[in-house]
Amino acid sequence: MDNNAPTGHSPDDPNKAAPDEPGARHAAHYVGISWFDLAVSLAIIVIVGAVVIWVAIRVIQPAPPSTLTISAGPEYSRFWFAAQKYKEILARNGVTLRVLTSSGTLENLDRLADPAIHVDIGFV
Repeated sequence: MDNNAPTGHSPDDPNKAAPDEPGARHAAHYVGISWFDLAVSLAIIVIVGAVVIWVAIRVIQPAPPSTLTISAGPEYSRFWFAAQKYKEILARNGVTLRVLTSSGTLENLDRLADPAIHVDIGFV
């Protein structure tokens, strides 16, 4: 018997390990995932995603803001009546509309251009 040959090796190929040895390598290694595990994982992802979307919609209040300011026109003018109608419509959706009277279109444009006045909307 040859003392240089490792024990447990196949006599055909001395460099190849026997299949039942702990160091034996297999040609392919397959790890199976059950359909149940996949379904549970996907269900958890869908539930967490739905909760995140629900929180984003309910907690984070997107536009419009709760208060708007409009520069209309002289009191009882067409612009003023239109602003009053918008005030009613927006109030149904929880938005408060402040109506500022003005001398007309030019003053509305000046208010819109001036950031110190804080007018959101103006009739021109």
